[in-house]
Amino acid sequence: MRKLLTEFIGTFFLVFTVGMTVVNPGAAGGFAPIAIGLSIMIAAYSCAHISGCHIHPLLTIVIWRRGHIKGIEVPGYIATQLLAAAFAAFLTLYLKGYPHVEAVPFHPMPSIIAEIIGTFTLIYVVLNTAVAKANAANPTYGFAIGSSIIVMAYALAGVGATAFNPAVALGFGVLGLASWNTYWMYLLGEIIGTVLAVIAFRYASPKDNRK
Repeated sequence: MRKLLTEFIGTFFLVFTVGMTVVNPGAAGGFAPIAIGLSIMIAAYSCAHISGCHIHPLLTIVIWRRGHIKGIEVPGYIATQLLAAAFAAFLTLYLKGYPHVEAVPFHPMPSIIAEIIGTFTLIYVVLNTAVAKANAANPTYGFAIGSSIIVMAYALAGVGATAFNPAVALGFGVLGLASWNTYWMYLLGEIIGTVLAVIAFRYASPKDNRK
């Protein structure tokens, strides 16, 4: 339960930051990617020692496959992350006064490619800075992970709403930033990006491959 609580808090913090800085952003304006990246960095440093601070369903599966958590824990992690994302999105709408939100245009192929690139970058950075044996004592992993989100959010901003995370994509749906009909496309891009990141990590860091 301690692990699930920290996963809930971390995921809530991320999706709440996304919602509050993207929906009628006010003063946040073009600084939303910075706030979102910093929210991930803060969550990583405050939760990682308890639950690993996955705050990402696909990352939970990757971490499980690497033997860092038990298979029986995976459903609880994922359910908690999705529940936290939905709660954060609903709370955002309440605090914003249930505004009318226009869904961000979703162009299938460019948007899927953007999800692949962004998710690949995020997962690859996590594996190399927080999971790799050579970086076991690395104190800057949170900064690297948060920075990767800032960079990708700005780099891919012109493509549309980018999530790089199934929990964040769920938040998009609740907030009205994305159509529910496109959720599977978000998920497809994120799965492909995750698989490619794992393959690249295993090839580049053979000493980290499970025996």
